[in-house]
Amino acid sequence: MREFLVSVFLAALASLVVASSPARAAEVIDGIAAVVNGEIITLGDLDKELEERMAEAQVPEGYSMAEIRDRGRRMLLESMINDILVRQEAERLGLDVSRVDIENTIRRIREEQGLTVEEFRNQLALRNMTREKYADTIRNQLRKQRLIGYMVHQRVAVSDRELAEHIQRSSMGSSGMDDYGLEEMQRAMGFGDTAPLDAAPQVGQPGAKVSLSIIIVGSQQAAEKLRAEVASGQRDFAAAAKELSQGPGADEGGSLGEISLSELGAPIRQAVSNIAPGEVSDVFELAEQYAFVKLHSAPESGQTASESESEPAKTEPRGASVSQETESSPDAVLSRYSKSEIEQLRERLRQQKLEARFSQYMQQLRDKAVIRINL
Repeated sequence: MREFLVSVFLAALASLVVASSPARAAEVIDGIAAVVNGEIITLGDLDKELEERMAEAQVPEGYSMAEIRDRGRRMLLESMINDILVRQEAERLGLDVSRVDIENTIRRIREEQGLTVEEFRNQLALRNMTREKYADTIRNQLRKQRLIGYMVHQRVAVSDRELAEHIQRSSMGSSGMDDYGLEEMQRAMGFGDTAPLDAAPQVGQPGAKVSLSIIIVGSQQAAEKLRAEVASGQRDFAAAAKELSQGPGADEGGSLGEISLSELGAPIRQAVSNIAPGEVSDVFELAEQYAFVKLHSAPESGQTASESESEPAKTEPRGASVSQETESSPDAVLSRYSKSEIEQLRERLRQQKLEARFSQYMQQLRDKAVIRINL
């Protein structure tokens, strides 16, 4: 199966520590998590989003689920506050994002991945994401991009010397290990460039693969009835999928073939974890539809990801072998990389510089804003 890549920009770029209000208990009863320039974030909205993120989260080593939930709730609230500030600033500057802009961006992403409209919809469904929610993600991404474009009057450039120094620092491991724990927490909660769509699997190992088939229909009642017929042997799973499934692989009897657990949304992964090969799962909700799966082969308990999916090969970084005498020479460092690799590294560093500028800009917005946090 072709890998489905979605680039997601998140607005959690700045942090703010706010003391709890003396009237915290009364405010929590009122159901208000925060107020941003007069705009309310309710506890209901915060907790609903938190539950969705928790469903996709995998607890990183060294953390408990309770800690993920507690710290994740605060991180999520900061993200929601930043989202509001970005939207308010974009509206003030007249940086509109139209429905046409959103649809054009979605079409470009789909075409770049070589997916048909149906394949694209199916990939979203497998990751438990509705098209509407995906469109909201794209809207936020475009809004941020336009705000960055407005804010950065001159193009951010990366010189050869800057790039060489960045490569050397990364090679020596001085990229900020103190932040590792926070990055793991953010990744677990879906704060990052690839999550939540690329959230790690909750069963087996991160790169473990399974073979399964799926049937997706529009209503729970229809799904329960069909599942009972399949489980009792009245209907063949593949035949039922060909006739009635609205999901991927329907023409092939619902077969998804061999697929990495990391490509599947939490509801499917949970269903897989509860059944053995040859069994049919219970019905579960999936992207506002209803589904059940049949497992053909499961990941073994000791199975690990291939090296390409888990850890990179532990070879010495090319930048690390540069001698002390030549480490100040950009040409000496960059000569170890191909032209395309250099451009990829340069673009990555340029994006980091842009994000740093945007983070500073966000802090300025927060300094000017009237924000009350009740958690």
